[in-house]
Amino acid sequence: MAVEESILNKESIKKIMIEQYGISVEAIKKINRGSANVFEVFSKDSHYILKEFQSKIDIDKIKIEYTVVEHLRRDGVATPKYILNKNGELYFEFNKRLLIVQKFIEGQVVDSNTSNQEQIIESACVYGKIIKSLENFKDEMPDFKRHYMSKELCEQDIKNIEQLIKINKNKDVNDALLHKREILLKLKDLDYTWQNKLTYKKSHGDYTVAQFIYNDKENIEAIVDWVSARKIPVARELIRNYFFMAKEIKKQNVNFEFFLEYIKEFEEYQELNDYDLKYMPLLYLIELSRTIYGYEQYVYNNLVEYLDFGNELYNQCLCIEKNSDELSRELLKLKKCK
Repeated sequence: MAVEESILNKESIKKIMIEQYGISVEAIKKINRGSANVFEVFSKDSHYILKEFQSKIDIDKIKIEYTVVEHLRRDGVATPKYILNKNGELYFEFNKRLLIVQKFIEGQVVDSNTSNQEQIIESACVYGKIIKSLENFKDEMPDFKRHYMSKELCEQDIKNIEQLIKINKNKDVNDALLHKREILLKLKDLDYTWQNKLTYKKSHGDYTVAQFIYNDKENIEAIVDWVSARKIPVARELIRNYFFMAKEIKKQNVNFEFFLEYIKEFEEYQELNDYDLKYMPLLYLIELSRTIYGYEQYVYNNLVEYLDFGNELYNQCLCIEKNSDELSRELLKLKKCK
């Protein structure tokens, strides 16, 4: 879901495409995917993606995305292909928004929590290949800080939730926010020294099923939306991806046996240490309990379409809270098996 309303319309898109790329547009279709505004653009004999980034996007993120996808493609990981404009530029500015164009990738995106086990295992395999490839990526990436927790940060998260509760009038949302506040109060005084002992790798930064393009055989055709690429705990990307893919998560259950198979598939490419395995569930519980994404957009900007996503994240929060301890114990068994 785009975080800002688009400033583009059909006429401005047609004008941009002819002036910047020399492409005559015959049809345009809006796509609801990711935080940017995304459009399918059809010419007579080709097909493109026009992406309009939110106004506060960092130009460096776009540059990193481009260098990352080019690097991965050379290593055989399917990624989007950028189209440079007439001036050989990667991006351009239109009314204070940054825009890029990519070659369209044929395929489909599937909904959260609808994937079969074969698709989930495939995603672990592809993620492993990405991590191995990016070990040789020489450019620096920003650090991912959303997972990092301290007593001070936790107290600030609690204040943010309390502020949202004050102005929100939706009882179900307030109940969810109050529960998140309760979780954070329990987390506030924990020892977080383990955070520095996790395995950090250059990664996608938002590796979930929403970024997978599937072909007609239900296999991953490409991984898109690399603008969040950064150094990150691989444990976070792994568990988060599973929670967005597996069907049982909707019912707040975890198939422990299969989750371990998923992790073992990834470990064919990158071994996880004891801290990764033990704290993987807590790592994701921290992220889910402190986030107000979805609810924040619904309350402050009356964006009703974000309410469902806020509820989806809260359901994941309930699921990981319920299963965290047992999942941690099961994950540690992987070390004993080696």
